[in-house]
Amino acid sequence: MSEKEKNREKLLVFLSHASQDKPRVRKLCKRLRDDGFDPWLDEERLVPGQDWKLEIEKALRDSQAILLCYSQLAVDKEGFVQREYKKALDLQMEKPEGEIFVIPVRLDACEVPFSIRDLQYVDFPGGYERLVLALNLRADKVNAARGESQSEKKTNPAPRVRPREKISAEKG
Repeated sequence: MSEKEKNREKLLVFLSHASQDKPRVRKLCKRLRDDGFDPWLDEERLVPGQDWKLEIEKALRDSQAILLCYSQLAVDKEGFVQREYKKALDLQMEKPEGEIFVIPVRLDACEVPFSIRDLQYVDFPGGYERLVLALNLRADKVNAARGESQSEKKTNPAPRVRPREKISAEKG
């Protein structure tokens, strides 16, 4: 990571999900954080006494990317999660055509809701590398720091450097 990259803010990524999907979304949140993004997860960001509806509304608007996490449970569920999904799509409408902002994430083999079928979805965990790619495209667009998948770090390790002492001893 370059010095310039280190000084940029991390990409703020809102994780929209049904409460029943919380265990899988926690795993996604941890992975995103480990890979250099700034995920917004309600249970981590909301504090007692806050108006949670207002805070979620503000977080949706302030986020630089929104992940709509879907499962069969979420698709069939009525309530606030549906309002949250629709609000995210409203915010997408404010972005220039073709802009990556809302990214549907399938947590299981559910059918993607009709309202978001125009947006390419990604499966989690299987398509995680492609999700990082999309988030990095968004990060470039908003001048945020790019993330780096841990599996990329393992496949592209830093070059090995021999210790100085050993090099000097070999020459002498």
